[in-house]
Amino acid sequence: MLSNLKLYPVLGAVLPTFFFTSRVAAEILPPDGIVDNFGTTLQQAPGLGGTVEANQTIPFSLTDDQGKTFYTGQVLHEVVRDPSTNTLSFYYRFQNTPANAILGIEDFTAADFTGFSTDVNILTDSGGQTAPIDAIRTNDGAGIIFDFDSDSSRITPSGESFTFLVKTNATHFDNNGSAAISAFTASNVNDGSTPLTDGNANITTFRPTSGSPGNPNGPGSVAVPLPPSVWLAIPTMILAAIYSKRERKGAGPN
Repeated sequence: MLSNLKLYPVLGAVLPTFFFTSRVAAEILPPDGIVDNFGTTLQQAPGLGGTVEANQTIPFSLTDDQGKTFYTGQVLHEVVRDPSTNTLSFYYRFQNTPANAILGIEDFTAADFTGFSTDVNILTDSGGQTAPIDAIRTNDGAGIIFDFDSDSSRITPSGESFTFLVKTNATHFDNNGSAAISAFTASNVNDGSTPLTDGNANITTFRPTSGSPGNPNGPGSVAVPLPPSVWLAIPTMILAAIYSKRERKGAGPN
């Protein structure tokens, strides 16, 4: 069942100012931590920008409970190196194609960040129609769950989400990461519009790595193609997302 956590309208180019409270200083997200109001700009936080080390447009298909594919979209994924610190940020952005239905997003869980510091951000100057309302790091530190408000999260055909990202203290990366997507199609773009079909998808992504003494440049230090999208089970992170949502719903009214 699709969960409705908070009514934070995020449709269109202008989002509520309380949602995108800008911040300049990094706010590290520890294991089992949660943050909200994490919007910023590259002008305010230039350390989030830099050189694109690798990028890939990753297709994904949503399937329902019967295994039937009902939607195909894509995620723009980039690894960006901060030239001042040599550290890496991992960018994500949903893209809806012109022929597609209206897309609603429940959550997006990125992995694997085990052993690295993580600072989550939304780039409000990137333009978009929706963005996460909060981010949760799983107990083991591996997954970052970007939680969208399913009641107001809508992307029109040809539309995109704002860019959201994880800045790390890693200096190397490879293409053995993963991400789990929970999303749905909606009847129209209005807040609270009826979800039509909901489903899940898993994709292969980049991830931070520690490198090795014998390979000073580290794995994936230049652009590398991602393998085709594959189904990767991430039950721990999915259960953590459900548990966290129930805990927050039980804490008070939406």
